[in-house]
Formats: sequence, structure tokens, C-alpha cells
Amino acid sequence: TVSAGVDQTVCAGTQVTLTGSGATSYAWDNGVTNGTPFTPTTTTTYTVTGTDANGCTNTDQVIVTVNALPTVSAGVDQTVCAGTQVTLTGSGATSYAWDNGVTDGTPFTPTATTTYTVTGTDANGCTDTDQAIVTVNALPTVSAGVDQTVCAGTQVTLTGSGATSYAWDNGVTNGTPFTPTTTTTYTVTGTDANGCTNTDQVIVTVNALPTVSAGVDQTVCAGTQVTLTGSGATSYAWDNGVTDATPFIPTATTTYTVTGTDANGCTNTDQVIVTVNTLPTVSAGVDQTVCAGTQVTLTGSGATSYAWNNGVTDGTPFTPTATTTYTVTGTDANGCTNTDQVVVTVNALPQAPIVSTSGSTSICSGDSVVLVSSEPTGNVWSNGATTSSVSVMNAGIYTVTYTDMNGCSATTSGVQVVVNPNPPTPTITASGVLTFCEGGSVDLTSSSSSGNDWSTNETTQTITVNSSGPYTVTYTDANGCSSTSLPTTVTVNALPNVSFAALDTVCSYNSPITLTGGAPTGGTYSGSSVTGGQFDPVIGIGAYTLTYSITDANGCSNNTTSDIVVDGCVGIDETGMENISVYPNPTFGTLNINAEETQIEFVRIYDAAGRLINELVVGNQTSIQIDMNDYSSGVYSIEVHGSSSVYRTQIFKN
Repeated sequence: TVSAGVDQTVCAGTQVTLTGSGATSYAWDNGVTNGTPFTPTTTTTYTVTGTDANGCTNTDQVIVTVNALPTVSAGVDQTVCAGTQVTLTGSGATSYAWDNGVTDGTPFTPTATTTYTVTGTDANGCTDTDQAIVTVNALPTVSAGVDQTVCAGTQVTLTGSGATSYAWDNGVTNGTPFTPTTTTTYTVTGTDANGCTNTDQVIVTVNALPTVSAGVDQTVCAGTQVTLTGSGATSYAWDNGVTDATPFIPTATTTYTVTGTDANGCTNTDQVIVTVNTLPTVSAGVDQTVCAGTQVTLTGSGATSYAWNNGVTDGTPFTPTATTTYTVTGTDANGCTNTDQVVVTVNALPQAPIVSTSGSTSICSGDSVVLVSSEPTGNVWSNGATTSSVSVMNAGIYTVTYTDMNGCSATTSGVQVVVNPNPPTPTITASGVLTFCEGGSVDLTSSSSSGNDWSTNETTQTITVNSSGPYTVTYTDANGCSSTSLPTTVTVNALPNVSFAALDTVCSYNSPITLTGGAPTGGTYSGSSVTGGQFDPVIGIGAYTLTYSITDANGCSNNTTSDIVVDGCVGIDETGMENISVYPNPTFGTLNINAEETQIEFVRIYDAAGRLINELVVGNQTSIQIDMNDYSSGVYSIEVHGSSSVYRTQIFKN
């Protein structure tokens, strides 16, 4: 009773072992060997022929149903980044079993590149496998950089590293400066060439800026020290060369900036304006020089109020006692002050001058007395005179003020001058006419019988005068005061000034000559042998005195004399000077006289009236030249006198 065994259902690829029973040997078809595993490929009915010990055979069949394996799929290969969850899901079967602890359809995080195998089992219980490679790319080692601590307002640049591109949170752009406002943790996501990302974080600590104060604005006066002190930080740096808390003197209105740094090294600034008001240009006025006892007023200018040293009040007169330098402090509307100085020189007063007089200070009306100061210069009298002496005629007390070279003055106590009235004025009576010719006289009589003093210095009541002039008489009373009469004018006419030119010697045989030598003309000639103004030499040889008389318009007469000599002219040749020539004749100005054999002693020239108008002493020469340019045109007589002869001729001057 052969048995092929029970039917089997197997999955493709599964080994089957067919073993007959009920016999001793068994032969299977389809190449099956009894009891030897084989792998059927399709559903097949296998027949076994069993032979027993008897050689008897029988058959039996067994059906081996071969179910096809499911077409299992593990899915496509995957490439992920480390840390990325992966879900493997099989398909093509009804259930799936994965190796490496993977649960089908359940996400897991692979740690390394792995080939995952899934075994899929279908409804027949047949299984098949498939594989999926999950490639795990390592994450990039991304760095956000070191943590930073900055001060508020400081720009920060965050730059990632370790990847190829970077994305930051909080709106930060990689490598682009930004200004964080508060302390913040910034995360960067770096992506490498595989698209794998990683993150890193950096903390940017933002320290608040210190609240720095430069202090309140200041207004100072030029030259005033200022101390600027910052607050709100731990250290301070000022511009414009200022050192914190160290006094300095600003020169102009300036805005000063302080930079304060706190313990975190954060800085902030503040500003303070230092207004520098210029100092007032204070003037104490010009230096003064005064005399002791003189009031002085010191008045400042250039400010609004003034304070003086030495007890002086601005604009108030005071009397300085010694030379002093006064200082004024002027304060302007800004409260700024400045000073100036003025020197007040106090010169001592001089000694008062001593006044002396030229005589008694009791004088008569019209008289004067001279008051003399002991100082030669610098005098001013009470009557306005500025000389060292002054003549005064009026009654009063006279003082003199002496001013020295410093302009300081001292005044005398005064000299009193008394003026006594003058007595009545005397009158003068004349004994005759007051106009007469020289040689006459007239008596003048004063109306006062005593106390007379004539202008001739005579003191009698009556004087006799014989010269021209105004005559006065002064009467002096018991007080020594006098009055003088009106002048009485006596005119004494001078006698006419008469001259009578010297007369030439004439020869006794000459005809009567007309006398013309008297001057001024209009007078009369008198004397021996003078008749009708002519002298007749017939009187005889000798010297005769002739008189020329004239009476002027005032009726005053005078005369003078001139001698004339009458010579017999024996031995004197009036024409006998031989070889003498006088030329040119007529002459136009120059007259030449040549005497070849006789020496010329002198030459006389007479005008047409016979008056001698020139005599030239030659000094024994044989020729002379006479300049007649100043002579009037007319006829002139020339006498050339030699030692023993005379040559006479007439010439005509054109």
C-alpha cells in the first residue's frame, strides 16, 4: 500500500522531499528521488511507484502545489542626512518583516548607510525579499562662531562656517552687519553640498550703553577756569583737549563732547555747551595830575557797574591826599568783570609868592603903583595880569596867584591900594603970542602960586620958553596928589636954512658978475660992491665978505656969508696952458682932458649961471676923463688949473 504522502503546498523555490511509504523502494516520476529534497517550480502531481519486498509495486500520487512568491518591493533607495527619519514600507505582499530592527511603515533614524532587506509574505505564506539602500550622509559641522558681547548700537556680523550656505533666524543675513537691540541667541542652519543641514547657535549679549552726562551747560567769563566732569560711566574722555575733572580755561564758546565708558567697555556721549562771554573793556579813564586839595572824580566806562578800591565811589568826587594808583573793577550785564587802573598824581602846593611894591600903596587918582611878585613866572593877578609885576591905578586889594610847573597854585593874602582924589587942574596964561621965530620967547604963568612943577622941570609960578613944544604945569597938593593942566603949545619956527656957495676968485678987470650961489633962491645979496645982485670987481684987489639973506613964509629971516677974492691976475695966464685939448665938444657923456706939457692939479666945472657945481682934484696928472652922464644938457664952463696957469673953455653937453 504505497503512499506518496500527503499533498503539499509550497512556495516557489521551496525544497520538497517526497518520501513514499508502504513499500521498500520507491521510484518517483519527474526526476524526483525518494527522500531527496528538490525544488519544484510549478504545481505538479508526483507519482511514486513503491516496490515491496515482493517486488510488488503500487503507486500513489501526491500533488505539490507551488505557489508563486510575492513580488516584494522594499521601495527605492534613499539618501538621507544623518538624523533624518526614514520610513521603509514593503509592497507586493501582505505582511512584511524587515531586518535591522526596522518595522514596516514605521519611521526610524538610520545612523549609517545600510542595505535594508524586507521579507514580504503573501496570503499563501509565501515570502520574498527585496532590499533598499538607505545612504546616510553625515551632517555638516556647522559653526555659528563664538559668542559675542557688544554694546547697544554696535553692529554685529554673524558668519556661519562648515557648510556651503547658511540661513539665520531673527532676520539675520549671513555675513551682513546688523545692529542687535537685546541679548539674543542666534541660530544658523548650514546646508552642505548634499543638502544636509546642521545648526549652531551663538549668543550675542547686548550691553546697554551707559547713561553718560556731561553736566549742565555753563556760562562763564573769559579767563575763568571751568571743570567738566562726566557721570554715568566709569571713565571719561573729552574732546578739545579737556581732561575729566581737571580745571581749564576756555577761550571761546564751545560745545564739548564727553565719551563715557562703563565696566563693559560700552561708551556713550553727551555734550555740554560752555558759553564764554568776553570780558568788558573797562576803562578807568586817563591818568590825572592834580594839586593837593583838588577834588577828583573817577568814572569807569565799558561796563554796567563799577567798584573802585581805596574807598572811591564811581562818579563821586573825592580829594586824594597822595599820589595813588586806583583800580576799578567793571561788571557787565553778563556778570563778567575786568579791571583797569588810573594813576592820580597829587602834586604839593607851592609857597605863596611875596609881593613887593615900587612905592607907597597910597596913590593919587591917575597914578599907579607897581606890585612885584617874588616869582618871575607863573603869576596871575587878581586883575587878570599874568606878568611878574603889575601896575595898578585903582583902589582895591590885589592878590597874586603863583602856579608852578605842575600847575599847582598858591595865592598871597593881598596888598591894599588906596587912591586919593587929585586937586583941581591948574591953568596956564601966556604973556604973548605962542608962535614966533627962533630966537624969540614967551612967558607962561600957572594959576597956582605954589606947588607947581612945569614940564620943563621948573617949579616957579612963571617960566620963559623959547623952544617949540607943549608945555604943562602940574599942581601937587598936601597928599602928594597932583593934576596937570591942559598943554599950551608953543611953536618956534626955525630960521630958514641958508647957504651961500663959495665964490671963485675973480680978476679985478672982470666985468660985474651976477651972484647966484645963494640957496634957497629968492633971497637978496648984500655987501661991498654989491648992487642989484651983482658984484663989481672994480672995488679992487682984496677979499670981500658978501651976505645972502632970505625971509621964509613964516616971516623968519636968516643969512649967511661967502668970501670973494678979487685978484689982479698978474702972472696967471688964463688961457696960457699950452697944448691942452678938451674933447669931444659937444660931449654926450664922457669928457677927455689932455695936457701934454703941464700937470693938472684940479678941474672946476661951472653951470651957465656961473655956479661951481663940481671940483675934481686930479693930483698932478697930464690927463683925466670926466663922466658927465648925470649932467643936464646945456653949456658948462671948464677951468683946468695947472701949477701956475689956468685954462678956461666952454663945452656943450648934449
